[in-house]
Amino acid sequence: NALTSIIGFESLQLFFGLMASLSESVFSIFIIFGLLTRISASFLGFTMTIATLKHLMKYELPEMAIIYLTFSFLIFISGPGKYSIDNLILKKFKE
Repeated sequence: NALTSIIGFESLQLFFGLMASLSESVFSIFIIFGLLTRISASFLGFTMTIATLKHLMKYELPEMAIIYLTFSFLIFISGPGKYSIDNLILKKFKE
């Protein structure tokens, strides 16, 4: 509801709600297993940015959203690890 009220598209509430729930559930599991790591971290980071803005608009402290945003950014920068599924897929294509 926060993003759609900011940009003025109330009809997109269902879409952004679906994307937020996917990024907080499915894409978080993808990050754990190292599958589509940077894409998943970017979706999660976008969701946490919107959550931070929503808290700030209500004059609340968004400390948890900022912590999650920071970790999403760090995961995006560092990328998948040595034992990730992304790394295994890249090894197959390099051979």
